[in-house]
This record gives sequence, C-alpha cells and structure tokens, in this order.
Amino acid sequence: RDVERSRGLGDVYKRQTHILRRLNDVRFMEFGDLFMERVREGAPAAVVVVHFIAMLELARESLLEITQAEPYAPIYVRLAYTSVAAVAA
Repeated sequence: RDVERSRGLGDVYKRQTHILRRLNDVRFMEFGDLFMERVREGAPAAVVVVHFIAMLELARESLLEITQAEPYAPIYVRLAYTSVAAVAA
C-alpha cells in the first residue's frame, strides 16, 4: 500500500514538472488545454485525475494562479512567479 502511495506521489510530482514546463513558454493557458493534451493522448481517467491534483497542488503552493473573470467564463492558468517578475521589471 505504501509503495502504491509513493508511486502516486511520484506521478503527481512528474505532472507538476510537466505543467510548469508547459506554462514556462506562455503567458497564460486556458485551464482545459492542459487537460485536453492528456485526453487526446488517450490517457485513462486516473492519469487525468493525477494531472488535476498536480495543478491544485501547484496552486496551493502559490506556484500557479488559476483565474476566472466571471461565472461560466474561461478559466486561465499561469505561473504565479512570472506575474511577480513582470511587476518588478
């Protein structure tokens, strides 16, 4: 059971790294675009869930900002530290 749990954490860390790399080259990205990549690859639901958990963890750690202007509007994701760097410049 502990092996499964540690493997699951490793998967979350891998997804976090992937998400950070994807967002590093863009100013922001629509929330769904990060998921659609995994869905198009034919990833099982569990992989998509791990990807979602990785995004939530990054937001909790203040590395990712998730914003929505109003109800039903698109949700956008960006690296939190790029917005700080832009203000400082």
